[in-house]
Amino acid sequence: MPPLVYGSLIAFICFITAVVLANHDNIPGMWLALFGVFAAIILTAYLQRKRESTFAKNQFNELENLLKNTPDFKSDHKFLSPVADSLIAIDETNEKVLLIENKHVNAMHFSKTTSKYDYLHKVFSFEDILQVEMLEDGVTVNKTSTSSQIGRAALGGLIGGGVGAIIGGLSGESVSSQKIRKAQLRVVVNNKEKSFYTITFIHFEQPQSKDNQFYKPLNDRLIHCFNLLTHILKKDAKENPVQTGVADELTKLAALYKDNLLTQVEYESQKKKLLS
Repeated sequence: MPPLVYGSLIAFICFITAVVLANHDNIPGMWLALFGVFAAIILTAYLQRKRESTFAKNQFNELENLLKNTPDFKSDHKFLSPVADSLIAIDETNEKVLLIENKHVNAMHFSKTTSKYDYLHKVFSFEDILQVEMLEDGVTVNKTSTSSQIGRAALGGLIGGGVGAIIGGLSGESVSSQKIRKAQLRVVVNNKEKSFYTITFIHFEQPQSKDNQFYKPLNDRLIHCFNLLTHILKKDAKENPVQTGVADELTKLAALYKDNLLTQVEYESQKKKLLS
């Protein structure tokens, strides 16, 4: 039984006992029972906190084990979400990126009763990283992508929603609020099954001022990860150049196919002409 349940039950019994004793003019007994109420509340809060802490530790260990057990992957940079819902790691030697994300969106984190954790994880080569965005409370504040990656996305068959998510320019910025609840990194990848992963770097229960002492170190980690991925995108674009005109045409072609304006035969035929 969760501590919150049996703690509340004990507190309720003590309270009823205090009322009964008061009605029988047993004042010392009443105060003793009221003391039991407060003791039950304090003990319940402690045990509940300890339970959540143990659960959180187990989730972080699971993320670490997923990273540790990933074959042919040596982590040079690692970023874990503070709520254990995601992880990103970069292997510079083998030019790979590991992305892990919880399948479930939890209203409450580290609650053994209501929280669910089931991780999706996949390793991508540098060239399969197509775009990276910094988000503050769902609003894009910075974004990096290149035409060459968009071209390869169309070439690789990223049609089911991925190309549409990439179109929109090389970078974009918007004015952010002075308060923040959540800051995330969205990584778009060349994968039809799941075209993007979202990594949480900042998660406050309530909106907090950016003067908050915890904001800056967490935000610095987010910026550092964004810069690393931006470097990967720009480096890969130089090593694997694709003509911008061809890349744009491939993107438009993929969009037409996605909207069912082209059959698969027509799409493959036009793509072959563009690449010849």
